[in-house]
Amino acid sequence: MRREPDFKRLRTVLFCEQPDRVPLCELIVDHEIKEGLLGKWFEPLKDLGDEVDFWVKAGYDYIPFFFAGYNFLGMSTRSPWAEERKGVITNLEEFENYPWYVAEENDYSILQRMAEDLPSSMKLISGTAGIFERVWQLMGFKTFCIKLQTDPELIEKMFKKIGSVIFDVYDELSKHSIIGGLWISDDIAYNSGPMISPRVYRKLLFPWWEAIADLCQEHDIPLLLHSDGNLYSMVEDLIKIGVNALHPIQPEAMDLRYLKEKYGNRLCLIGNIEVDKLSRGTPGEIRELVKNRIRIAAKGGGYCLGSSNTITNYVKLENYNAMREACFEFGKYPLAHRSQRTSRIGHSPKDPP
Repeated sequence: MRREPDFKRLRTVLFCEQPDRVPLCELIVDHEIKEGLLGKWFEPLKDLGDEVDFWVKAGYDYIPFFFAGYNFLGMSTRSPWAEERKGVITNLEEFENYPWYVAEENDYSILQRMAEDLPSSMKLISGTAGIFERVWQLMGFKTFCIKLQTDPELIEKMFKKIGSVIFDVYDELSKHSIIGGLWISDDIAYNSGPMISPRVYRKLLFPWWEAIADLCQEHDIPLLLHSDGNLYSMVEDLIKIGVNALHPIQPEAMDLRYLKEKYGNRLCLIGNIEVDKLSRGTPGEIRELVKNRIRIAAKGGGYCLGSSNTITNYVKLENYNAMREACFEFGKYPLAHRSQRTSRIGHSPKDPP
């Protein structure tokens, strides 16, 4: 059954209000899943029309579109691994000689081409490379951590340069009418907590996020944040910055019920369906997970259903479809009255702070 897209539905939820039903939301769906859903197992997606067809047929109200990837920072889009030890910038000389991009080199004409294929009721939610991730990937994580202590001037220069590069892209994206929201994707935490001291984030990273949030407020569009891991110690920071929605709420790291009860009227929650279960479980198990998450987080709006990371190519197509269909079935407002005794399947045994 075809569900007509309606970006107003998603926008309503991202601003923590109640729509007609719980929307689906993903950061990424791998091509193999798209091809399977479209029935093109042996015929890879060819053009933007195929991309639009997938997101419409799958029941989404938007298309996630991440502009430029790594290219404008001189990093390959095909490299599967980040350098953990020593990157290409380890000192001031390498920083000054690095071939940083020029803003005028970016070509935004693809937005117009996508607008031609996009249903009028849909929008793009767009973003680009994460600032923190690009800083440490260019330096190597070990080098980055050492330089935090031994060369803070270089670290500050890295954040200033990369922050300005990425902000320029968000600034341009925010001016296009096809853009319905901006999405920061920047992993800053492990399951156990922040990757580095939150003091560093507050000094060097969060001011850039706040500048992006200001763009969203100026253009009246929501700001979404993707970060894996345990963010309990920084949720209040995110709300103060102006983040409207948090993705993907990994069950191994954060408790959905706690977040809903404490922040549900100030922060939209997205995701929480375990990728492991989508990969190795059964459709029946996925239906139960969806019911559970909707019971916990969907009351009054402010919840989008999706995976706890992304829809990877090893997710079972039948489980992905079971997740979508269960969302359509159980996520209609007003939600059916159900017992408050809900399972804690997939939730962290650790209590939140």
